[in-house]
Amino acid sequence: VECQMMALRQLDAAGNTLGGGGSEKHSFNSFATQSFTFSEPKEGTYQGLQMVTITYESVLVGSSRVKIDTMIFKESGSLNVGHYTLKVSAGAVKFNIELGTWSWCGEH
Repeated sequence: VECQMMALRQLDAAGNTLGGGGSEKHSFNSFATQSFTFSEPKEGTYQGLQMVTITYESVLVGSSRVKIDTMIFKESGSLNVGHYTLKVSAGAVKFNIELGTWSWCGEH
């Protein structure tokens, strides 16, 4: 599995990048030199389907961090996402991305 991340940016309602300048950054423009810590693959289930999860994470700006869970399904079936039911095949990949201690632009 190959996953490529280009940038992480906070956008306003019009799609404009926020916090690109000044002393406090609210955007991360390149992962090219970023170091990640990878977990060992972990067997488990997600909504009753057998899968393997690999987690990788990194500290970005200051104490901001990103954690990505990559789940690879080992069997076909269905997943519920909100009001939708999605069919997945064996080998399908799902990503969960968590931003921790991110310093958001704005007061609220």
